[in-house]
Amino acid sequence: MASSGGATAAKQRPGAVASAAAFPPLASANRFLQPISECEFMMTSLLESLERDSWPIAAGERPKRCTGAALAAAAALLECTYGGYGAHICLLLGGPCTEGPGTIVGPKLDEELRSHIDIEKDNVPHLKKALKHYDELATRLVNAGHALSAFGCSLDQVGFYEMKSCVDRTDGVFVMAESFEHDMFKRSFEKFFECDENGHLKRHFLATLEIECSREFKVAGVIGPSASLEKKGPSVSTDTEIGIGGTCAWRIGSITPDTSLSVFFDIVNQQTNPIPGKSLSIRPVSNRLPAQFGRVSNARGNTLRVAGVMATTW
Repeated sequence: MASSGGATAAKQRPGAVASAAAFPPLASANRFLQPISECEFMMTSLLESLERDSWPIAAGERPKRCTGAALAAAAALLECTYGGYGAHICLLLGGPCTEGPGTIVGPKLDEELRSHIDIEKDNVPHLKKALKHYDELATRLVNAGHALSAFGCSLDQVGFYEMKSCVDRTDGVFVMAESFEHDMFKRSFEKFFECDENGHLKRHFLATLEIECSREFKVAGVIGPSASLEKKGPSVSTDTEIGIGGTCAWRIGSITPDTSLSVFFDIVNQQTNPIPGKSLSIRPVSNRLPAQFGRVSNARGNTLRVAGVMATTW
């Protein structure tokens, strides 16, 4: 399931990944993606007619699931049709991946699911390959400006640890419940598609956070659901890196009123290098300096510019 948003693509910024440049959706995309107003009835009918998979499960084996391959196919479809436009993939997961890329456990029930102790002892045969697959998938989602959210409904593990980077780097959500009939899942799923008074989702896509500092400060990094756009500049700290650093611009695949990011700064002018025009005395003096300027843009071209002032003791 994929939801797309943003009628006008954001202009590509210098330093942004090349594949994030927006382009008009391909005409052939209409074969796979349609406006809800045109396909709602058919989609509802298909969902209501779904039945439990009748394919037999061999004794002593788990159901065959190729979650990693399915996510790669969904990402590829959106890359080819709506690359550079806001989109969100929703994964409904009822158990662990047992086949293909992203496998976390084999199909035989004799093979136990990995535990935290197994991960700490590096005793998980599928872990490294699964992490590599989902890390590469996360990079593709970030480059295309898309997000991923996962809803896992199972009494056992479903593989959230392995696919953590896909959700974290695109500001998606993880929701866990015992079954798809559980009230927690139903309320969370409805909340996910909640709209405002104008009928728009309370979620925006393809945002870019860009920070410019005054000369007394450098950006050390950001902690939160974002991915680096590898944009260098005079505002980037070369001495300190915290979280996702080495850049002054970040991509946020999906952003809501509850999204939080922490920005860390490196002070260039320490007491040994006082600010021009300010005499350094034994007793610290508190000065107010213009510290940072942030700019957030979304796929519709809307830009929010924030100016901040930081109180610093010198």
